[in-house]
Amino acid sequence: MAKKVAEKAIQIVTLDVTQYGLKETKVKQIENLYLPMIKALNQVEGEYNKIISQKPTKEVSAQARRLRLIIVKMRTSADKEREKAKAESIRSNNAIQGAYNTLEYVILSKESTLKEIEDHFEIVEKQRIEKLQEDRSAELKKFDVEVIPQNLGEMEPDVYKMYLQGTETNYKNVLEAEAKAEKERGEKAKIDKKHSERKAQLIPYWSFVNEKTKDQEFGELKDEEWNKIFGIVKKKDADDKAEKENLRVENVKLKRIADEKVKQDRERTEREAKAKEEKADKYVLTLIKEGFVEKDGRYVKEGIFVDRSRLLEFNNKEFKDRLKEVKGIIAEKAKTKKLEADLEEKNRLENDAKEKKEKEEKEARLAPDKVKIQNFIKAIEEVNFPVVKSKEAIAFMDDAEILLDRLVETLNKKAKKFNG
Repeated sequence: MAKKVAEKAIQIVTLDVTQYGLKETKVKQIENLYLPMIKALNQVEGEYNKIISQKPTKEVSAQARRLRLIIVKMRTSADKEREKAKAESIRSNNAIQGAYNTLEYVILSKESTLKEIEDHFEIVEKQRIEKLQEDRSAELKKFDVEVIPQNLGEMEPDVYKMYLQGTETNYKNVLEAEAKAEKERGEKAKIDKKHSERKAQLIPYWSFVNEKTKDQEFGELKDEEWNKIFGIVKKKDADDKAEKENLRVENVKLKRIADEKVKQDRERTEREAKAKEEKADKYVLTLIKEGFVEKDGRYVKEGIFVDRSRLLEFNNKEFKDRLKEVKGIIAEKAKTKKLEADLEEKNRLENDAKEKKEKEEKEARLAPDKVKIQNFIKAIEEVNFPVVKSKEAIAFMDDAEILLDRLVETLNKKAKKFNG
């Protein structure tokens, strides 16, 4: 706390205006301007240090406010004096600048007049150079010079003369080159035109022109060279047309022969087709005799179909083989059908026997005990023995038969005891 108070304590205020390099009278004037405020500030130093060294209380706060307001008045008074002095200084500076401006105008006017006299010959020389620059530039423009040098007026006559001669020479060389180029363009245009005209003549025969000739510049050829090339191409075209005419005549002849062959082939095909139809009709009659019936272009018997379209393709042997095969299939189907009928009859008989047996068994269940026992013994007697092949099985079945006979005999003896 003591350190902070020491830092805030007001120090004795002094002014050192001499550091700004002002004259002594001006320094005194500035010091006298702020001297009353400095003295007043130094007078309250003790009171300020006392207030900041105390603990804050309402009374101390009131003292601080009162002293602050006094100090504020000192600051505002100093600022007002500063503004007055500053305004006075501005007016003084303006007066100084105004006096200088007047003096400067008079002096500069005289300086300018004297300078013109002093630089008279230099100005004359400059004007001469400028005029020379203008004249020489105009002279060079006649030779289409794009960039005019800026030092033409300063060139010595002999140097400019050489430069002018070189420019004129270059200009003439350009004109000559352009004239030559224009002449060459004209010649080239003539050659191109002749090339186009001659190529147009060749276009109808272009397929007969070899690749080397196609790449030639026709406009540059001499008339005899061109006539030779054109004659060769026309001859090739004529030869080609003659060859094509011969080929056309030959093709007409070949076409006539081909048409005749087509006609003969068609007649032969029609004859063969008619023969096939007649043969198929013959096969159909055979099928009908065998019991086949026609249905939607097919001939059917026992579910076996034969297409008429197939009959057209058969020869006699193939038809006989196919008929034999079909008859075999039909016979096999008939055999199978008979077996199925026999099996069906057997099943019917077995079912009838089964129904009879079931009926007898039902009647037996309802009969007296004696009858039931007799039926039981009868059922044992009627047991069907399976057919076996091995010796062991046959021996087994023989023993079983003996045992069953004995069982039946024993059961019959005992059954006699039953009366009811």
